[in-house]
Amino acid sequence: MTERLPQSDPASHKTTRRRGIRILADALLLALVLLAALYGFFHGFPHTLRGKIAMAANSVVTTFFRQNTIGDYRDYSYSLHRIDGIFSSDGSVLIADYEQEAFEEQLKSIDRSYRFLTEQITDEKHCCILSPPSVFRIGNWTFRTLDESQAENRSCNSFPKSIQMIAVNEQSMRIAYLDFLRF
Repeated sequence: MTERLPQSDPASHKTTRRRGIRILADALLLALVLLAALYGFFHGFPHTLRGKIAMAANSVVTTFFRQNTIGDYRDYSYSLHRIDGIFSSDGSVLIADYEQEAFEEQLKSIDRSYRFLTEQITDEKHCCILSPPSVFRIGNWTFRTLDESQAENRSCNSFPKSIQMIAVNEQSMRIAYLDFLRF
């Protein structure tokens, strides 16, 4: 006696193929969503806020530079770049424009109020740099790194947690207050 093999129905074969394609498409979509979620968790989704409304809405961003501590300015601009995720950080820049007399007074106030690095902090034992240069120039701007910002940065085991700088542009009578904070 010979056994008969079951005949395959062409309609059911098409249905099975469609079901397989649908499962594959769903799996790819799920993998894409999971990859996006993992990226967001580990790298965060950066966003930037600009302007005076951003300054008011994010007044707790920096402990060093606030609108009420930058002297008698004529105008100012503000920008906050925030990255949320497992490696969250904030970077803010507050740039104030001054009249001549107020500019000179603010420079004196800065020298009285803040301590600046006198040299770059390095760890010779581990051959690593723990701070930006104490003073450097970019174009017409002279940047100075605050010493207070280096209190938590005395170890090579981690990236600096906070860095604050003040940049002065004597030609345009502007002062920039820069703050980086890693949570």
